[in-house]
Amino acid sequence: MSLSFFGKSIFSPPADKLISDGEILSLGNFDFEVIHTPGHSPGSICLYCQQAEILFSGDLIFADGGVGGTDLPRSSYDDLVASINRIFSTIPDKTTIYPGHGHQTTIAKEKQIHQIR
Repeated sequence: MSLSFFGKSIFSPPADKLISDGEILSLGNFDFEVIHTPGHSPGSICLYCQQAEILFSGDLIFADGGVGGTDLPRSSYDDLVASINRIFSTIPDKTTIYPGHGHQTTIAKEKQIHQIR
């Protein structure tokens, strides 16, 4: 559990490298596009690899209709909905989603389940 729930301040060390929306990160033979997806937190991102047809969604989208919580400081339900809609409108349906928690799913399956469009 995060100490922020107990009113404690949390200080992160400075980042080694800042990344931006649209930036491409290469790992071996794979390129991952950084997609800024605020909502659960202001700095949330997804990583999309077109070659492998996968999306690491973090705490944005979970299998079976789940979404990241918006009960944290600086989280926003409106931003979360906009981020999900961005993913649903730009990432191919056949893409496999690997969320930050739980089992994998696909864009197509989650589009059918989600009522937030």
